[in-house]
Amino acid sequence: MAADAQGKGLAFEMVRAVVAWGFGPEPAGPNLHRICAAIMPGNDRSIRLAERLGFAFEGTKRELILIGGTWRDHHLYGLINRAWVAR
Repeated sequence: MAADAQGKGLAFEMVRAVVAWGFGPEPAGPNLHRICAAIMPGNDRSIRLAERLGFAFEGTKRELILIGGTWRDHHLYGLINRAWVAR
């Protein structure tokens, strides 16, 4: 996200809308059981966003993605449909 757009809640609203749609009942949404997010350690804004939406830390995948020639670890977060609906 562009620097001048950060800190305004736009990413939160976007991800919230996508999660609501993903967990939405058919035919409006695909009625997914779970949604996962892989976030690089140190990306504190993304971690806070995921946690605000109810995603739970589930572990770390070592050297998950090759970025700029370096394999990077990622923290995995998950959100289960019933936990979202209960909110």
